[in-house]
Amino acid sequence: MPYEPFIERFGELAWKETRSLSFFKDPRLAGDEFRFIELYCNDENCDCRRVMFDVLSKNRQKSVAVIAYGWESREFYARWYKDEDPEIIDQMQGPILNPGSLQSELALALL
Repeated sequence: MPYEPFIERFGELAWKETRSLSFFKDPRLAGDEFRFIELYCNDENCDCRRVMFDVLSKNRQKSVAVIAYGWESREFYARWYKDEDPEIIDQMQGPILNPGSLQSELALALL
């Protein structure tokens, strides 16, 4: 499952739809702005129905988290992956810090 930034295929649309968040109550995140860059699977034969968000810190000028999100049901991912192992399904469905990506000390708070 190779992931590609949405902006590489849909540049102008991606800039219009890219979201930034600021947090005020969490002292670890306050005073910064975080841009969520969408990455989608670009394998034409894949139907994983997942997205990754590369979370960029404005203050640090770098990625501070990579969050994977599968929006379908647990049953969908068990069928798609052809495995019902709960640990695997936990990593496919819902939000999770992507295990294959570097994460900063802010990652868990951003999740």
